[in-house]
Amino acid sequence: TAGAAAVIEMARASGLALMDENALDPLAATSRGTGELIASALNEGIRNILIGIGGSATNDGGMGAAAALGVKFLDADANELSGCGRELALVRKIDLSGLRSDVFEAKITVMCDVDNPLTGKNGATYTYGPQKGADAEALNTLEDGMKNIAALYDAAAGRKVSAECGAGAAGGMGAMLSALLGAELTHGSAAVLNAVGFDALLGDTDLVITGEGQLDASSADNGKAVGEVVKRCAANSGGAVPVFIVAGRLGRGYEHIYELANAGVFSTIVTDEQPNADGDCDAETRLRLASERMFRCIASSFSVNSQSSGRGMRR
Repeated sequence: TAGAAAVIEMARASGLALMDENALDPLAATSRGTGELIASALNEGIRNILIGIGGSATNDGGMGAAAALGVKFLDADANELSGCGRELALVRKIDLSGLRSDVFEAKITVMCDVDNPLTGKNGATYTYGPQKGADAEALNTLEDGMKNIAALYDAAAGRKVSAECGAGAAGGMGAMLSALLGAELTHGSAAVLNAVGFDALLGDTDLVITGEGQLDASSADNGKAVGEVVKRCAANSGGAVPVFIVAGRLGRGYEHIYELANAGVFSTIVTDEQPNADGDCDAETRLRLASERMFRCIASSFSVNSQSSGRGMRR
């Protein structure tokens, strides 16, 4: 395993996509599965670990993942907590004595999909809790707990880790990985776009098409991939490149994306769609219909441009 790297995708272990929408419960959800994957990589002797922490269904401050690595979260009576969202407010002490030592032999790089801090109006709970199933009461419970764990993480790290960019990613997973495991938090979308040479590809491009599960204010304001794509298209040295976005659904504040660049938005959810044999439109059908609307718009747009300038589509 010398020189080997492990790439862990939190969305595949503790993700929203793994859950039925009606079963979402951020008070009970745990990131333990992601911690077990980190443990598995360490067991294999791997000391270079990259973790993508977008798309989680959890809001447990990373407690579950830490517990899988030997960390104990203790309440006022020194009882060990299991590590879930509803227990955040009960933690009084973090016992690191059982944390496996090989964690500190590894380089752990975390690719965050957002840059939110851990707490506050723009923090993990209030920004992403609703899409994970939290109602108003649950949001307040989770935020109170997150403030509690934030103080403990700050004390463990010896710095204000809870206020750092990405600390609130994946329901606080970013803060835990940084504070307790010494992980480096990086901007995931920027890293990926740089790796594929995105900016250079824009030089001969007329239009960029991208997508988002739920397009909302956070898509534009908090470092998500779709917002990073739109920003780079607007800043292209050869002139702004328009962007079309296909979104699973439109959430509050989705129109913020228009403030970044010239963008067109197509949602897969509209009324009176043609149902499938079961009487409902499945995800594949919705995506096909949204894509069809988008490409008809593209065809019309380039037809107009060609007639006015004599230039056709390049790429």
